[in-house]
Amino acid sequence: SVFNYSELDKSSNVVRIRLNSTVVNVKHGGDPNSSSDVFVNYINNNKSYQVRGKGVVMACYNMMIPHIVSDLPAEQDAALRRSVKMPLQYTTVGLKNWRAMKEMGIAMAMSPGNMHQVVSMDFPVSMGGYEFTSSPDDPCAIQMIGCPFGETVGAPPIEQFREARYRMLELQFEDYEKEIREHLSGMLPKGLFEFDRDVESISVNRWAHGYVYGGSSLHDPDMPEMARRGRQPFGRITIANIDSGLSSYLHVAVDQAWRAVNELG
Repeated sequence: SVFNYSELDKSSNVVRIRLNSTVVNVKHGGDPNSSSDVFVNYINNNKSYQVRGKGVVMACYNMMIPHIVSDLPAEQDAALRRSVKMPLQYTTVGLKNWRAMKEMGIAMAMSPGNMHQVVSMDFPVSMGGYEFTSSPDDPCAIQMIGCPFGETVGAPPIEQFREARYRMLELQFEDYEKEIREHLSGMLPKGLFEFDRDVESISVNRWAHGYVYGGSSLHDPDMPEMARRGRQPFGRITIANIDSGLSSYLHVAVDQAWRAVNELG
């Protein structure tokens, strides 16, 4: 069956989701300290629209908020601009069998010198009509995870993320396939694993702005304080997203959303 996306944005729904609508400006109807409404301008199908609400939760990449909410206090504006994401790539490789992994007795391998630092078999989950593979003679999916860094020795993390992001996005699929071929062929026993014979598929997913960067005691130790300043309410506008909690996991996103919604009263 075909999903009817128009059902998401019906006036009768308690919650409405408007797809393909990029917000470009959010501004209070008056003085942020006393305004009772907020205006949101967005672009849909090359047309500009404006809606009014009693409050707005900004749940996007926090670094973008100063570009959308243009009249933020200077300190909060500067704090939000410090938000940084690390590049990330997940590659899924479909294997016709996992006899080589079984022979080696491993479910996960750490490969710090490779593009993908982690190689692991998928989690054994059965759900509905799907049953996880139980025999090494059956097909399976393995996950290969890469957190790219720059190659400039001594460069601070933020600069390394920028360098790695550009390099990652310049690569073509053939580059990833070559890397995966060399990685798996070098890791798994010859004879039990032959790339051209045993690899059925490769899917590469990459995010130029992936995981949240939380800083460290050596580099950017003020990141937690910047996140705290950045997520402060601004009139009828509150700020959520994992960037506000310096974590990349669902429970943190939920916690930040719950806080932001409650700040609206």
